[in-house]
Amino acid sequence: GMFESLIVPIVRVSYTGDGTQEGQVFELSTKSPFVGHVFLADSGAPLEGLTAEAYPVRSVSTGDDGQPLPRFGTDQTGMDGMLRLDLDRGVYDILLRGSASDGVAWLWKQGVEPGNESPLDFDMQSPIVLSGTVMDEGNEAEADALIRVYEYVPAVIPGELPDPDDMRLVWETTTSTTGAFQIYLSPVE
Repeated sequence: GMFESLIVPIVRVSYTGDGTQEGQVFELSTKSPFVGHVFLADSGAPLEGLTAEAYPVRSVSTGDDGQPLPRFGTDQTGMDGMLRLDLDRGVYDILLRGSASDGVAWLWKQGVEPGNESPLDFDMQSPIVLSGTVMDEGNEAEADALIRVYEYVPAVIPGELPDPDDMRLVWETTTSTTGAFQIYLSPVE
């Protein structure tokens, strides 16, 4: 249909200790398609199987218009590198995630607003690759160690100052049985 329904339980508790629970139905606005393509910048070849995730930025309130904050959206690129994110109106930070086997780093597009930017195209640059080995105190390889890399995120909402504690994940991997790992990072623009 034109609307998705969300049932949210509401609990009412009386002063006597007796409580009742009932649900309330909220009608949410229809999501709009937001289409784009993912290509390797060097060759123009499409990238298949990458995950695109749209994270809402605090931009739409549940104010007088009754509109909820935008909802998270996700999709995977097809054989032609095409992705389609069905999104509410609002502002999003878009994460495009690959893996070391894809040969591309994770890429963030910040402050994207569906309807204002069309299409959503990603030109994936050749990554910066960092390699290493994790060893324990006894100089033995540490297998299956989780490695995460974060970056500082500047503010994108007009009038807001950046939060020095605002970090986002830009790569995640685990070490091999020999303790080896590779980290793929996007070049600084």
